[in-house]
Amino acid sequence: MDAIVEQDPSPIRAVDPATGEHLGDVAVVTEAQVRQAVRRARAAQGDWGGRTPRARVAALRPLLEVLVERRDELAALISRETGKPRFEALASEVIPTLDLLDFALRHADELLAPRPLPHRLLRTTRSERHLEPWGVVGVITPWNYPFLLTAGTSIGALVAGNAVVNKPSEYTPLVGIEVERLFRDAGLAPALYQCLPGRGDAGRALVEAGCDKISFTGSVATGRKVAAACGERLIPVALELGGKDPAIVMDDADLPRAAKALTWAAFTNAGQVCASVERIFVHQAVQAPFVARLVEEVRRLRQGADRAFDVDVGCMVNRMQWEVVKRQLDEARARGAKVLVGGEGRAGAGEKGGWYWPPTVVTATTPDMAVQRDETFGPVVTVVPVAGEEEAVRQANDSIYGLTASVWTRDEARGERMARRLCFGSVFVNDALIPSGAGEAPWGGVKASGFGKSRGADGILEMCRVKHVAHERFGLDAPVWFPYTAEKYRLLSDVVPALFAVSPARRVRAGLAGLGGLLRAVTSR
Repeated sequence: MDAIVEQDPSPIRAVDPATGEHLGDVAVVTEAQVRQAVRRARAAQGDWGGRTPRARVAALRPLLEVLVERRDELAALISRETGKPRFEALASEVIPTLDLLDFALRHADELLAPRPLPHRLLRTTRSERHLEPWGVVGVITPWNYPFLLTAGTSIGALVAGNAVVNKPSEYTPLVGIEVERLFRDAGLAPALYQCLPGRGDAGRALVEAGCDKISFTGSVATGRKVAAACGERLIPVALELGGKDPAIVMDDADLPRAAKALTWAAFTNAGQVCASVERIFVHQAVQAPFVARLVEEVRRLRQGADRAFDVDVGCMVNRMQWEVVKRQLDEARARGAKVLVGGEGRAGAGEKGGWYWPPTVVTATTPDMAVQRDETFGPVVTVVPVAGEEEAVRQANDSIYGLTASVWTRDEARGERMARRLCFGSVFVNDALIPSGAGEAPWGGVKASGFGKSRGADGILEMCRVKHVAHERFGLDAPVWFPYTAEKYRLLSDVVPALFAVSPARRVRAGLAGLGGLLRAVTSR
């Protein structure tokens, strides 16, 4: 794999992005330490993977109580290192992780149990489908949801019997270290979950260190490099790479509710959400009243550093993301787009610290503008009028991304119909984002948004390989064994219509003929 960034041995400087306050320094791992961590994980995984799912659940159960007890201090740490309000840290990271863990503890034994595979033809064979852990799973996670995306993916891997080696984002190393501490304080063997702080070179080293599977969440550009490196090594990989998520507001929608919900869905975590709503397609018949309500809701939002639970929208986590927002908006305005609210950011200092962009609503965009086409990953949403259902679905699907979408309508049948036609990993009717946080819900996209699932039953199954185990029941010779003869061929060919012909009558006739031929063959000997 080509280097994602050049190796930098200097410690990571952890900073509060809302204020620029220095939170501490974190030593980075070397490539040798990454390899050693994978070796330790492999040694520990043999025993862990050999336990029953029920035994693994019992070992992980104390984590639930640890998270419950530390929920407030954990939310405070997440808030300090990401700049998101503490309410969001608790509601969008800690609680969904608890729900996911609770789901895994309640259902892992059933999900991972062997399943019989009844045979239609091979009645002399008894088969089972077994699920086994991959072994060592490398989990590379981003900064926008550093706790949920790290702990959530790792819970699925661990309950399935894998060991986990995590490379957290260099922008949120303290949360990554805290996840490791939580697992250890809950009693998990240290080698089964290891946090390896570092920059891009540490992620590259993890892919190259001999993991049995990689789970990566991040940008499309880096995801392609990770996928290529895994392909070279024939390592399975799950990718969650982002989106340009649409919402469709139809002419019969509850406009006040839609405006309120989409304000939250567009600007939660300052829009730094792979599934945040970045494109709104609104029926032209209700465009004016909807836009008026949306702008009214956006103007009410409070932005700043959260110190007294009095902030709705936080800061951009770093300068790089702030400049993406500025670049897209500058281009859009130069080409005729109109900003209805927001639009002018406040620069910070250094790479991380005080970079704010206000919630921004843009209209009069065209499909070829970057703000309409490319992922923004910031507090910007565009509003585009559409003539009806057909145009709305077409424009929503006209994207390289396919993570989430939402439809807003009072007509339940219409909502269901449109949901089926939208090419996204998750589609919400009269809701946005929130259902994806349920412990039961699978998470993952299509197209350039990636492939593979995390969370829910599918997230646990993603961390397993499937093995077919078959037992011969009666000790009989198989009819397809050597030697081959013309008589064997004729008998085998004659039975095909009895087994697979579309017409029931033909099946019966062929079955009787085949039985007759078999009897003649037996009696002639």
